[in-house]
Amino acid sequence: MEDRNDYNQTQNNNSFNEINLNDDYSNNQTQQKVQPEGQTSKDPYANLSYNEALDMVINNFKNNKKGKYKKEEKTSQISQENANQKTQKKNPFKVFFVIFIMLAVGVALALCVYFFVFKDEEDGQTNDYNIYSNDISLGSASGQLSENGEELTLTASPNGQSIFIGWAQDSESGDIVSEEAVITVEYNESDSYYAIFNISTKTHSYRNIEYTLYVEAEYAVVTGVSDANLREITLPDVVNYEGTNFKVYKIEQNAFSGTGLTRVNITNNLYRIEAYAFYNCTELSIVSFGDGSNLSFIDEYAFANCTSLERINLPANVTTSSTAFENCPLLAGE
Repeated sequence: MEDRNDYNQTQNNNSFNEINLNDDYSNNQTQQKVQPEGQTSKDPYANLSYNEALDMVINNFKNNKKGKYKKEEKTSQISQENANQKTQKKNPFKVFFVIFIMLAVGVALALCVYFFVFKDEEDGQTNDYNIYSNDISLGSASGQLSENGEELTLTASPNGQSIFIGWAQDSESGDIVSEEAVITVEYNESDSYYAIFNISTKTHSYRNIEYTLYVEAEYAVVTGVSDANLREITLPDVVNYEGTNFKVYKIEQNAFSGTGLTRVNITNNLYRIEAYAFYNCTELSIVSFGDGSNLSFIDEYAFANCTSLERINLPANVTTSSTAFENCPLLAGE
């Protein structure tokens, strides 16, 4: 019954009310009668009764309607598939974008951790007392504040084959204040201390003076002279080697022992004169230090048996071994 109603509704909407199925059927019957024998009518309703013709029309309508629905459904399905394909094409870009954002956030977090947590360690700072290492791969530096907060104990610990050169103050190339690995200093929160470590060395000659260069530390040690006839020398503050200035910080043990030097001029950076450095230099008469000399130590027998030594202007606050000037009669007489 619903199918008939749908059919009638469609017929009304499409202005098919003028069609008279009875007339069609009557005409078909008439045409069938006058049709010559042996010929088949092309009219599908020719041999049908009224009710059969009506059922056939309704079935055709239903089939057309289903076909229309299927076509619309297929069109909708194709549209949905196209949309899915477009979405799939866009999805990789979205995935890449999300991955990029996640990586960017991760890098930002890593940089924050590096600068706020590990950066101090890489620079050699190991605590809150401005204590550093010139190279943490070569050695570490640490400090312990006393209970009353007045003294700070510094500890330097070399790694592997590295050697500890000394404690520099204020910067890596600052004045050496001690060569002892463990020292105690008066605590001042504005002071900085650097444990200077080194592993690679080079030999270098500059103005007839021989040096050992400590590559990582950028310090130089005076080891002797390359000309045995040299009479007067001036030790510089720094020695340049391949574009790098190496700070001259001490004269090595036995460096000038027994040479014919008569005069030695020492500029300000020199921190230490080691044992026997000028031992038995019998012609040495004058040793001169700059006004701002940082000399802190003169080890044992450094100038012993310098029988011609008559003048030496020692800087203030220098610590001198009791045997440093043994058998220097002209100094004793002065």
